[in-house]
Amino acid sequence: MDTIEIHPLSADRLGDWLHYFDHVAFADNPDWQDCYCHFLHADTASKPWSQWTGEENRRAVIPLIEQREMNGMLAYAGGQVIGWVHAGPSRCLPAMKDKPGADEAGVAAIGCFVVAKRWRGQGVARQLLRAACDQLKAQGLHTVQAYPRRETKSEADAHFGPLDLYLDEGFSIWHDAPGERLLTVRRAL
Repeated sequence: MDTIEIHPLSADRLGDWLHYFDHVAFADNPDWQDCYCHFLHADTASKPWSQWTGEENRRAVIPLIEQREMNGMLAYAGGQVIGWVHAGPSRCLPAMKDKPGADEAGVAAIGCFVVAKRWRGQGVARQLLRAACDQLKAQGLHTVQAYPRRETKSEADAHFGPLDLYLDEGFSIWHDAPGERLLTVRRAL
C-alpha cells in the first residue's frame, strides 16, 4: 500500500484539488460531479442549488480557496490526491449556519468527505479526520462538530462522514432531533 500523506488545502495546492474534482472525486458518482464542494458555500437564497452548473461551482470555489474561505485537508498517495475532507471554522461553511452550535465562537465544522473509490475502506477518511482535527486545534478552535446522516444506504449517503467513524474518534452525539436526517456530533479539540 502506498504511503498516504495529508496536507492542508492551500492556494499552492489548488491545481491538485481541481484536478481531483475534475477527474477523480466523483468518477463513480457522476450525479455529483458538478458540486466541487461548493454546496456548503453557494448562495442558495438568490439561486437554488439545482440551478448551479458545474462550471459555475468550479469558478466559485477558486477564490474561496485562494482567500482561505474554503478549508480542508487533502490526502495524497503516489503524488496524487486520493481524498478530501472539507473542514474549517463554522463561519466558513455558510450552509451549516443554522445547525445547532454552529454560531458559537471557537467551533469548527467538518463538511464533506470525498475519497476516491479505489481508496475507500482503507482508513483514508480516518486519517483525513484526524489531520483536520489537529489543524483546527492549531488554529485555536476548541470544538469540532460534524453532521453525519442518521442512516446511510450508499457510499454517497455517507459524504458527511459515517457516524461510526466519528464515534470511534471520540465524538459524541450532541444534537439528535426526531425526524431530521442529520445528527450533530461534537468533540473537544
